[in-house]
This record gives sequence, structure tokens and C-alpha cells, in this order.
Amino acid sequence: SARYGLGKIYLEEKRLPEALAMADEAVRLDQDSASAHYLKARILLQMRRSKEGQNELATVRKLQKEATDRLEREVSGSVYRDPQLAGEGK
Repeated sequence: SARYGLGKIYLEEKRLPEALAMADEAVRLDQDSASAHYLKARILLQMRRSKEGQNELATVRKLQKEATDRLEREVSGSVYRDPQLAGEGK
């Protein structure tokens, strides 16, 4: 989104309050965006708001896991099995 892009630009320019405002808006508009949460985490960590930044990183990990699990189910039609490990029991 435009707000995500502006947030990245503001972060590069070290305009952290403006960057955070854009990241907040990007997250508000798409709560399932791991990228928006990651941007917000980076900004918070640079602002030395460590606890909030870590919470955002936890959200990123959760969203990434959910996306990976969803993709694996779509691709395999069930639980994903690593093809290299599938043949180990033979």
C-alpha cells in the first residue's frame, strides 16, 4: 500500500514518528500483512521501544506460519510431507 511505501521511505530518512504513523495505518488497513507488521517492528526497535517491537515480530512469525501452513495445505491437499523424508521409512 501507499502507506507501507511511505513508512519505508520515512524509515530510511530516519523520520521515525512519521514512519510509525504510516506503519500503524498500513497495519490497520491490512492486519494480516506480515510486511506491514515487520516494518512497524523495525521502526519500534529503532525507536528503542523494544517490547512493542518484539510483540510485532511475534505477530510476523505467527502470520508467516499461518501463510506457510495454508500454502502447504493448498499444494498437498493435506498436511505437507517433505519428499526427502517421506521415503525414509522404506
